Amino acid sequence: MSVLFSLASAFLLYSVYTYAGYSAQIRNSSYFFALGLACVTIAHLLWMSMIRALPSGREIFVVGLQWDALITVSSVAVPLLLGQLKVDHWLLLATALIVSGIFILKVFCQAST
Repeated sequence: MSVLFSLASAFLLYSVYTYAGYSAQIRNSSYFFALGLACVTIAHLLWMSMIRALPSGREIFVVGLQWDALITVSSVAVPLLLGQLKVDHWLLLATALIVSGIFILKVFCQAST
């Protein structure tokens, strides 16, 4: 399984889950929990199979950054497209803090190994 396919699939899965969380009809339904559990479980299995196929720690680091960036983008883009989120200074600040936190954690974890 290619890395690009896994990343695209994860983006789709997290986008579906984010959409379900912002949809009142789905969120209040009896299958919301099962949908979320299925999306996250499949994404986790994709992550594990993708990491197992990568040969070096450096590639895992880069793919990990891409994975985290895709999850962040899907968590912000879906509500923006649905009109549930407005672009203001708080959204930009929160997104910048999330991205910088992910990057700092990845760099420190990479440096300590």
